[in-house]
Amino acid sequence: MEDVTLPQGTTVLADGKVEYVLRYPVKYMVGNSEEQLAKIIVRRKNFADNIAIKAMTNAVDIGFTLMCRLTGLDAKIISEIDDVDQEAFGQIVESFTTPGPQTQTSVPGS
Repeated sequence: MEDVTLPQGTTVLADGKVEYVLRYPVKYMVGNSEEQLAKIIVRRKNFADNIAIKAMTNAVDIGFTLMCRLTGLDAKIISEIDDVDQEAFGQIVESFTTPGPQTQTSVPGS
């Protein structure tokens, strides 16, 4: 398996989360004022997230559910995120589970 490179516009935070600047910010209404979502923060997937998607077979449903859960954003806002930014989110999630360097499993000369 090859290493997954984080998309352009990402910053790995001290707590392991990844901040991603959206290439296409999302405008949405809060009451009577327009807000803009310009970046998302993605946390690592946990066991509860895996349980939430275990019965899903459609990649779009899985991605949508994970984006809602891992960013904490409302589904209505997530549904407006551009396809390019959805792909970047997928790369970020994939980077969390890409194996790192392997450690030695046996003692030399044994």
